[in-house]
Amino acid sequence: MADFHCNKCRGADLGPRQWATRCSHLLCDACGQAAMEAAKASMEPVLCPVCKTPLIEKHDLVNFDPNPSEQHRSMILAGLSPALIIEIAGRALSFHTYQMSLQTHLMRQELKTKTSALEAKLQKLAVHGQSEMDRLHTQLQAAKEELHRTVSELQSARQAFAEKSRQHNRLQMLYDDLRRKAVALEATQKTPVPRHSQQRPIAQPHEMRSSTTSSVSGFVTTHHLAKPGLIQQGDPPGQKQRRQRWHHPL
Repeated sequence: MADFHCNKCRGADLGPRQWATRCSHLLCDACGQAAMEAAKASMEPVLCPVCKTPLIEKHDLVNFDPNPSEQHRSMILAGLSPALIIEIAGRALSFHTYQMSLQTHLMRQELKTKTSALEAKLQKLAVHGQSEMDRLHTQLQAAKEELHRTVSELQSARQAFAEKSRQHNRLQMLYDDLRRKAVALEATQKTPVPRHSQQRPIAQPHEMRSSTTSSVSGFVTTHHLAKPGLIQQGDPPGQKQRRQRWHHPL
């Protein structure tokens, strides 16, 4: 009976004294004593704590020692016929077989209960895991969209920055050009004008040509007039011009 449990409290320690019922249930000493005390208090027959079967007869509830001594074992069946001994042994084997089947059934029920609890827990974990996966998937999609939007904004910002840089470079070049011109103009305005340029105006080209022509003509006329015989009185106008051209120093 060491492998059996109390059919009432499912305790593994049945104790030194155990109880057996006519309905083939096995009780620990505490559960058997509690059933006896409950029957005495209610003045009613003892009820099986497991199946509530009335235990009216004297031997319907028996308290026994699971480990009888050698003397008890040698004398308990002494004087009985072999047929009766076989009958008693058969009933004892039936009690043992029922306890084995009940133990298996109870263990199966216990395993089923634990399995159901584990399945419920696993189902709960699966639902929680699925919801968590859905939440993470939603966050991932949102992060991807945010990343795509950020990349687009960054690309636009780069293009705008490049355009602004080109405009800045153009403006810088224009500014530098204007600054050089302003510096050159300021330097020109600060340069002093020479005195001879202020007292003597520069002659224009046409005035220089007229002055040169007049000087040459006067020189030629004076030179030829100074030489005797070049200009004679009474010469025709054409003869005088030919003479002047022939004697022209130029």
